[in-house]
Amino acid sequence: GLEQLREEVQRLHEDRLTLHQTEELAAQAKEQLKVQTAEVQMVFARWESRFETLFSRVEAESSLRMGETKRRKESEQLLSSLLNDLGDLRKEFNVNTEAASRACAKS
Repeated sequence: GLEQLREEVQRLHEDRLTLHQTEELAAQAKEQLKVQTAEVQMVFARWESRFETLFSRVEAESSLRMGETKRRKESEQLLSSLLNDLGDLRKEFNVNTEAASRACAKS
């Protein structure tokens, strides 16, 4: 009976050591998880910041290009209008010079 009691005490002692080791491992795992979570959050924050920076740069470039396109279009419209005016002036000039030529020929 005494030997059995000793074995039981030994087993309980080993179980207690195992439990203690398991608790230590769990605490280490919890701490490691906390550290890794913080690292992941930092990486996420960096990527979010990089995305925001890139997004605003693309947005600004897009706005600039669209402005240039609008100005180019307005410039083309102005040139087209000026060319039409010049064409009208040429026609009028030709009509006037023909009329003048005829008037000179009659005299």
